[in-house]
Amino acid sequence: MISIEDIHWADRLSLKLLTNLLLKKNKNIFLLLTKSNEYTICEEDIIITLKDINKLEYVELGRFTRKEVEIICKKMIDSKIEESEIDDIYFKSKGNAFFLSEYIQLYSNKQKKVLEDSKIQAILFEKFSMLKEKERKVLEIASVLYENINVELIFKALNLNAFEVIDCINSLIKLNILEQREENGITQISFAYSAYKDYVYNSINDYSREIMHNEIGQMLEKDLVTGNNTIKTYLRLKYHFERAKNQIKKLKYEVYILAYYLNFNHEIFPSLNDCELSKQVKLYIDNSKVTELMERIEIDISEVKIKENSKEELKDILGFELLFLYCKGRYFIREGNYNSGVKIMNRVIQFAETMKNYKIALNGHKQMAIYSIQIINQELMLKHVVAGIEVSKAVGDNLELGIFYRLYGVYYMNNGEFEKAEELFLKSIDTFEYEGILEGTNSISTAANYNYIGEIRSAQGKLEEAMQYFQKSINLCEKTEASCLSIFYINAGKTLFLQGEVFAMKELFYKAESIIKRFDSYWKKPVLEAYLALVNFLDEKFKESSEHLKSALQEVKTINNSRDIGYVYFIQTIIGYIIKRDEVGFDDDMKKILTEPYDIYYYNAIKYLDKYRDTAEVEYLKTNIKFE
Repeated sequence: MISIEDIHWADRLSLKLLTNLLLKKNKNIFLLLTKSNEYTICEEDIIITLKDINKLEYVELGRFTRKEVEIICKKMIDSKIEESEIDDIYFKSKGNAFFLSEYIQLYSNKQKKVLEDSKIQAILFEKFSMLKEKERKVLEIASVLYENINVELIFKALNLNAFEVIDCINSLIKLNILEQREENGITQISFAYSAYKDYVYNSINDYSREIMHNEIGQMLEKDLVTGNNTIKTYLRLKYHFERAKNQIKKLKYEVYILAYYLNFNHEIFPSLNDCELSKQVKLYIDNSKVTELMERIEIDISEVKIKENSKEELKDILGFELLFLYCKGRYFIREGNYNSGVKIMNRVIQFAETMKNYKIALNGHKQMAIYSIQIINQELMLKHVVAGIEVSKAVGDNLELGIFYRLYGVYYMNNGEFEKAEELFLKSIDTFEYEGILEGTNSISTAANYNYIGEIRSAQGKLEEAMQYFQKSINLCEKTEASCLSIFYINAGKTLFLQGEVFAMKELFYKAESIIKRFDSYWKKPVLEAYLALVNFLDEKFKESSEHLKSALQEVKTINNSRDIGYVYFIQTIIGYIIKRDEVGFDDDMKKILTEPYDIYYYNAIKYLDKYRDTAEVEYLKTNIKFE
């Protein structure tokens, strides 16, 4: 019996010798040969012939599965290995026995990322040395790309025609260096193993890599679509410019990434279309990471500004610095740091108008209008809403115009002019429909208008109609799981409570809680915490109830919105009244929170609840809370 491993490395003469042995009628000779399906044998037709005349039998061994890799890793690696590390080994080896053996050895020696001294390097050198020049060039560009292989970028980068590149790619797929797979109905091409990509990438000298990354970054920039770019576009650009050591461009796209995240996480009704929402909804960022990221970006901006820059570079820096300041100002306003936030936002509007950056100027006016709603300053709100409408009309931005019509409606709603407010909400919806924005493109802005009409119906005592509008808002946004869903769930839950549908309201408040936790959001959090206190109190979970009420009292100090304060008093009144009436739930925790008689909370609720928008809640108190 003769055993020969890796027969694919054999030359013609060696294969001829083995063939002669097999064809001799000497039954005492038995060959055991191993061959990787990733290589071709130089005399493949001889092997096929031997198989056809039953002189060879093929036994195909598939790659190991994820479960099999886990069993092997746990048996071969002495130290404890985490599931994430097993996932990493499986991802890199893809169950290939050779790669699996090498990666397990590296993990055992605590050299997870070191491949240079492993057998893999020697094998890969042999494998890639046989490639044609054009094939190597295609692989070099492919190794520099962010994710999957972009064939069009390779055409441009190598200045080759499509057929030449496709011929190279097909050849590389046959050699199992590249692979193609279906992903959401789209054919994707990538390296068969991450080790292949790493090997090719590391074989390029540093200077060449920087040039390649910069060129690819510039190519991607040319394909940017104004106002309709996904987070992946910005991540790709940051990736390439960072590796090109192009600090200005890298910083620019870091700011764009920050703005994109915060537009989704920090806007009460984010200006993202449905396509963006469906793709990006899972990309949340918590407050601690935002603070850390903003501090680092601010330092980096200061550093690039003091360097010698061309006029074009300086213009670029001032542009993304303006966007950064907008993000920072909005963040401060959102977390209740009004003095700093308003100061920055006023600077943003002023600079944006000077630089003729009307998009950011509009966003600045929008944030100031939203701030005015929070502190209930109608005069300031009107100033920024009117300015926003004027600028939107001047630059022909109908999306922003529709948003400012909605804010104008809120202004009239705060004044109790419900008819005029509803007229503006419907005008806002019509603006989106006219532009074709409503139909499958931007549901959030339309849902926001329906939500406000629902609030009007609730204030008018038309609770059934109010629920219909809140349900419309929920239906428009439920699939995207947008942050504003929490607002719609809360408003619908409040209405169900007023209707006496206590069981149904619980589900909506818990849904709202799930969203607010996910987004680390302040919007209406005091109101939600207050109602969750009531939900738990009614379920006789008194400890949980007191915790939620305590949280509501803490959260309401952050935003300092009088309506939110009124709702916390509203819930305190109801819980205090039930405790007095039924003599239940007044444990030590609750005693620390409800320190006043319920009539004090009653009068404070009447005082802080809005005399126009919260008439249903005020009426509920007057009808249901009795005094001795």
